[in-house]
Amino acid sequence: MTAVEKKFVRLLHQADERAREEYPEARFLFADGRTPNGTSANVDDFGMWRFAFAVEEGTIFLANEKPWDPSFVVEFVPQHMIGARGIPVPSVQMDITDADRLIRDTGYKGPYSALHINWPLAPLVTEPHYTFQTPNAGYWSIGVYTGKISHHS
Repeated sequence: MTAVEKKFVRLLHQADERAREEYPEARFLFADGRTPNGTSANVDDFGMWRFAFAVEEGTIFLANEKPWDPSFVVEFVPQHMIGARGIPVPSVQMDITDADRLIRDTGYKGPYSALHINWPLAPLVTEPHYTFQTPNAGYWSIGVYTGKISHHS
């Protein structure tokens, strides 16, 4: 894999470093990705990300305003997020391009409308998941550690 193929993992690490500058105890919870123009079949177009981190006093959100730009706008919300488990940032090795490749190998060729990474607090969920939402074909879920893929209409 080249560095270009790992754009999301690199941006996640940059967001984590930025969050820990002010809040050393910050724990990564989830991220939401979007394109500047709505849907796209190219995951590289999903360069606009909002990262959420749990901190002692609540939650901080880091968002970039330009695609793949690590200059983040930071927002503090004095409430804790529920329903998400912390994701150890160093454990995220699979990039969105790897997950997209797994989806494309199933035969899906259409666009995505949103991308997410989270680790839901739910029974039997043993790893974080990438979720690729589609405009008309439900969503795809890919295990970040195992690469296990499932489709939900």
